[in-house]
Amino acid sequence: MPSASYLKHIPELNRPLISLRGIGPKRAEFLAQRGLHTLIDLLWFSPIRYEDRRRVVPIDRTKDGMRVWVRGKVVSGREERFFRSGKRLFRIGIQDETGSLDLLWFHYKKVYLSTFARKGEMLMAYGSIHQNRGKTQMIHPDIGLADTEREKDLLGFHPVYSMIQGIPDQVIRSAIRHVLNQYQAFLEDPVPRKITSSLALPEFREAIVGVHNPPRELSFDPLSRFTTKYHQRLTFDRFFRIMLDIAFRKKARKGRTGPAFCVPKGL
Repeated sequence: MPSASYLKHIPELNRPLISLRGIGPKRAEFLAQRGLHTLIDLLWFSPIRYEDRRRVVPIDRTKDGMRVWVRGKVVSGREERFFRSGKRLFRIGIQDETGSLDLLWFHYKKVYLSTFARKGEMLMAYGSIHQNRGKTQMIHPDIGLADTEREKDLLGFHPVYSMIQGIPDQVIRSAIRHVLNQYQAFLEDPVPRKITSSLALPEFREAIVGVHNPPRELSFDPLSRFTTKYHQRLTFDRFFRIMLDIAFRKKARKGRTGPAFCVPKGL
C-alpha cells in the first residue's frame, strides 16, 4: 500500500474510519491492525483480484463449478430444519424460462432473507454452481432485486479485497464506495498534469476510482493482470515519489558546504 503522506494535510480525507456507517469501535480496531486508520488509508486498500460479473447466464447453461449471475422469479422461500440435527437453513427457489435453481444459506439473518423470498419477486443471484442429486444449487450467493436500475449496480467488474478478520467483504466494499461517492473531490493530484498526460496516464482521482470501480467497457485481461491505465498510474505515483525524494536529497547534499581548511605552504 503506497504512502499517502502528501494527502495528510487534507482534513476531510483524514477522518477516522469509525466515522463511517457500519464501522464501530471493534471493526475499527480490526482495520487498524491492517494499517487502515483513515479514509485515505481505505482508498489505498486496493483489490487483490477482480471477478467479471457483467453477464447473466440462463440457468440451463450453467455448469458445476461455474461462478455466474442468474436471474429468476421466486417460486418458493422459507426456513427449513434438518429433522435429525435440528440445524436450520434458508432456501429460496427461483426459476427462469430455462430451468430452476435453489439458493441456500446455512448462516443467515432470517429477517434479511425474508425480504427477498416473496413469491413472484425477480431476483439476481451470483455464486458458484453446485449440482446435488440432480438439483442445481448456489450456496451463500450474493443476491439483489432484479430491476433495471439495480442491475446497473450489480452487473460489472467486482473487486475482491484481502480478508480482514471480523469484517465481511461487503462492509469493505460498501465503505470504499461511500468514501468514493462523498470524498473523491478532495483527492488532489500530486503530479503535474503536464507530466501524466504526456505519458497517457489518467488523473489521480480517476485512477483511484478506476481501481475500485473499473468501467464495464474495459477488457478483463489487463484488469486481471493489474495493467490497466488506472493501475499503471498508481504504480507511477509510487516510483515518482521515490525518485523525487532521491532528487531532493541529492540536491540538498550538493548545497552543503564543508569546512574550509588552510594548508600551510610548507607542506
